[in-house]
Amino acid sequence: MRITSVTTAVVEANFDYTFVRVETDAGAFGTGEAFFAPGLTSLVRDLGQVLVGHDPRRIRPLWERLVAAAGGTTSAGVAFNAMSGIEAALWDLNGKLADRPISALLGGAHRDVVDVYVDLHGGAQLQSLDRVMRYRTPFWVSANGATQTHGSFWEAGDSEAESFDGMLARSEDALAAGFRNLKFDLDIFTNDRATGDRSIGRADLEQLAERAAGL
Repeated sequence: MRITSVTTAVVEANFDYTFVRVETDAGAFGTGEAFFAPGLTSLVRDLGQVLVGHDPRRIRPLWERLVAAAGGTTSAGVAFNAMSGIEAALWDLNGKLADRPISALLGGAHRDVVDVYVDLHGGAQLQSLDRVMRYRTPFWVSANGATQTHGSFWEAGDSEAESFDGMLARSEDALAAGFRNLKFDLDIFTNDRATGDRSIGRADLEQLAERAAGL
């Protein structure tokens, strides 16, 4: 069995959900997902070329080939976004070939039931970001059938539609619906990204702790 192609499919939602498919000459395929980033799909396709013709069951040697191929990048960042999506697809493929859960291939499951959480920070309306963190109206909800971009998510002076009271209200709704695990981005109300200072000081930590305690 040999790998014949590594391809991508992108779903525009609150950000680009980038799915990776590894296909083989036996007709079997695996699907993974890579977190969005500028140039991600192109990088997945470029890196995928070094796997074509190789046995998809030899995941570790294939990973080493990806590391070598990405040698012109750093040891983090978009290259590893792409590589993780490809590796996930390889594990999915191998799970199918073995007719076993991937957890069994990795040494066995740690639990039989997995708790889920509800992501509440987005509010009632979808806020969508493109690959370079610009607000956008996806083509499927735009007036003219094209994706329309707006200002940058991290520009100084942007007003946030979010409010802490709104987060509290959504928390109460989620708890009433039976959820016990909630997710929020507690730092979305302040915007210091444009100052060049990415450090977190005591005042920032105290503010975040206060919000967490309030929830």
